[in-house]
Amino acid sequence: MLRLNPLRAAAAWGGVAAIFHGDADEECPHSWGERYAEALGPGTELALIEDANHSFDDLDHLQTLYALTGRFLLGEALD
Repeated sequence: MLRLNPLRAAAAWGGVAAIFHGDADEECPHSWGERYAEALGPGTELALIEDANHSFDDLDHLQTLYALTGRFLLGEALD
C-alpha cells in the first residue's frame, strides 16, 4: 500500500500557495491549515476567515473567500 505524508508532499511543492480556512471549521481545525502553510514554506499565505465553517456556507463567508482568491491570483497580499 502506498502511503503519502501530506506535509512532506507540501514541503516539496516549492511554489506559491494560498490556504483559506474558516476559523469555525469543526471538521478540520484551523491548526491543520497553519501546519500546511508552515510545510509549504515561503510564498504561502494563510487566510483565516472569521466565523466560517468547513463549507463556507454563509454568503458573506463565500464573498470573502472569492475576494481573497482574486487578490491571491492577482499577486496581492491577503492581509
